[in-house]
Amino acid sequence: MQYRHLSLLFLIASGALAAAAPNPAEIAAAQRGVEHYRIFCANCHGAEADGNGPTAKLLKIAPTNLTVLARLHGGQMDAMRVLKAMDGRHLVGGDQKMPVFSENLQINTALDIVEFLKTIQQ
Repeated sequence: MQYRHLSLLFLIASGALAAAAPNPAEIAAAQRGVEHYRIFCANCHGAEADGNGPTAKLLKIAPTNLTVLARLHGGQMDAMRVLKAMDGRHLVGGDQKMPVFSENLQINTALDIVEFLKTIQQ
């Protein structure tokens, strides 16, 4: 995935990410995001996105509890940080990276996952 495309699409989507009430497009994206999450994320982060996936105990660094991202960042989920973690630009656990999905995820898939994660914040 080329970073300039990710940044441009994020800027386009950022208006939707900042909206208080989800619109039909965000709801549809979140619904698609659930399925994408199950394929790409649940093995490590768990079915409940709490960091307790079936492979979590095998990893050197515990997967993040994705349900508290907003709480960890002042009440707002940092969508760009999540996208950067997915494509490898944000280091997870210091100099270790989580698997980089930039070759497997299209930007729309990544944005759908972000929309889903927004719906599960505690």
